[in-house]
Amino acid sequence: MDGPQYGKETSSLAQHLWKNARHEFLEGAMLSLAFYLWVTFGLLAVAEWLETGERFWNRGVYGMGLILAAMCLLPLRRKSAVRALRRVTPPMKSSDSLEDGCFVLYLRNFRVDSDLTGIDHLASQSRWNYWLSELLGYANRTAHQSTREYRIVKIVQRFGVVVAVGNEQDNAPFPAGAVRFLLPHTGWQPVVARDMRRARLVLMTAGLRSDSGSAASTLWEYAQAVRTLPPERFLLLACGDEEDYERFRTAANAYLAQRRKRDTGDTPRPRLPDCPPPRKPTKHGALPPLRGVVSFDQNWTGQFTRFDPTAASASTPAGRYREMVRAQVNPFMDEVERKLPGTATRQRFSASPRDMVMVMVATLIFSTYFERVELVSQKIIIAVIGSLTVLGEAWEATTSAEETAGVKIEFPPAGEQPDRP
Repeated sequence: MDGPQYGKETSSLAQHLWKNARHEFLEGAMLSLAFYLWVTFGLLAVAEWLETGERFWNRGVYGMGLILAAMCLLPLRRKSAVRALRRVTPPMKSSDSLEDGCFVLYLRNFRVDSDLTGIDHLASQSRWNYWLSELLGYANRTAHQSTREYRIVKIVQRFGVVVAVGNEQDNAPFPAGAVRFLLPHTGWQPVVARDMRRARLVLMTAGLRSDSGSAASTLWEYAQAVRTLPPERFLLLACGDEEDYERFRTAANAYLAQRRKRDTGDTPRPRLPDCPPPRKPTKHGALPPLRGVVSFDQNWTGQFTRFDPTAASASTPAGRYREMVRAQVNPFMDEVERKLPGTATRQRFSASPRDMVMVMVATLIFSTYFERVELVSQKIIIAVIGSLTVLGEAWEATTSAEETAGVKIEFPPAGEQPDRP
């Protein structure tokens, strides 16, 4: 299976959807079409029963059964979308094809993969709200179908294509998120050290689970990043709870202290800060997969920037997350971008084939049935659902294509200084 070509200009996810995930594409399109048709036919049957007052067991029960059956299709469609995302981000054979300074290297302890590769339910805590948003056309399927890792990658992909090390002995499907390149179980350290120096930005999850063991590989990567990278090109991602971060901080400080005794060079010893608590710890709701980021100044003094949805004023978990991204995450990432070499620009985007087909098919089907039905209530139902379906699919096509647009890294000519705002 051919994957996207990763270089100075990263290609759009939509451009590879049909080529690498045509089966998932067809499955998702059929499930979407069945959902809207079953809901429409069910409402038409219920409307006929309510208007005529006859054939309850024939039309009423039939219509309500179709509506309930349609609701059962939504989880299947969500899983199909996640499988499609996995198919379009296949593992790379090696990192040699990556252009220097044009990619983001994402490092993590392999044990966190089980936590970050599941579907993120933050945007859809209420199942009824999810069903209603799908029916009325305002659902953001990219949010509903995202894994936790994909949500993190979506935040940092503005800096370049995000790649991560994979284990060649692991044959499990790769998660929808960072693109993996495979390395053997032994002898991987020189490749990782080289790619750290080549990357535009290096990210590392700052968290160790209670079952992480010695985490020697993770701590080696941390020490290597501190020793070879300038502080502005290295960020720690707090993706777990406070206990996970505290375990990492304790282990990292102890590891660097031991390494300084062995190394002849002057290895920096960053001061990792405490994890600040959320503003309203008692406020209920799901926490985002990225709880905060540790950045460093020129003296390797760390600053923990907390991304806190409890500080947002929205009433729903999804609304608080969007407000947090707008008011807290985006300004922080803007500051990170200003310190990095080169300039990242988002590329033009186009809708995926699936979304364009769904818009055309939905328009054709609903306009055809509008002419065939006779009852006024049925015409109203078709007109309302048809309009919402077409507008919702068109909005989703634009939104998902914009979120998956490629990034181009441009560097000034030799001898010139970049024009930074």
